[in-house]
Amino acid sequence: MGPAIGVSMGQRSGDLSVGLDVTTPYLQFPTYNGRSESAIRLSGDMRLKEGVPLGAAKDSIELYYVARLGYVGGIRVTNFIRMYAEVGGMAVFPTAELSSSTNPHFGAYGHFGGEVFLGKNILNKNTGIYFEIGEEANGSGEARFDKLNNSPLMGTGPTACGGVRLYL
Repeated sequence: MGPAIGVSMGQRSGDLSVGLDVTTPYLQFPTYNGRSESAIRLSGDMRLKEGVPLGAAKDSIELYYVARLGYVGGIRVTNFIRMYAEVGGMAVFPTAELSSSTNPHFGAYGHFGGEVFLGKNILNKNTGIYFEIGEEANGSGEARFDKLNNSPLMGTGPTACGGVRLYL
C-alpha cells in the first residue's frame, strides 16, 4: 500500500485528543503465517486539558499540542484486517496557560492497534478504520501542568483512540 493520511479522535493521557497522521508506504516481508509490514508514522494532535487553574474557583479547558514520530510494525491477519504495534518518541508543547515552561517536553509512547480495510472509496483509493490502545510517558518528572491545581503530569497515561485512514 502507498502512503496514508489519517484523522483520529480519542483520549490520550486523560485528555480529549483530535489528531492527524501521515504514514510512509509500508514495506512488506513474507512470513510463515502472513505478510509482515512496517512503516514510519508522523502524527500530532491537539488536546484539551480540563482543570482548575491555581487561585481559580472553577474549571477551565485549555489547548496544548503533541507531536510523535514512530515505527509501525504489523501483520495482515486477512486481506482486510491488519494488527500492528507502534513505538516512538513524542514531544509535548504546553501553552503558557497550563505551564510556566512552554519549552517542549520529550517522552516515549507505544500502542497496539487494529485496522479494517473498507475497500475503495469514492476516489478509488483504499480506506481503513482503526483503533489503538496504549500508553505514553513523558521522560521528565518535572514536566507538569504546574498552573493547574494538583500539577498533573504532561503527556503521561493510558491512550485510546480511533480514526480513519485514506491510502494514496
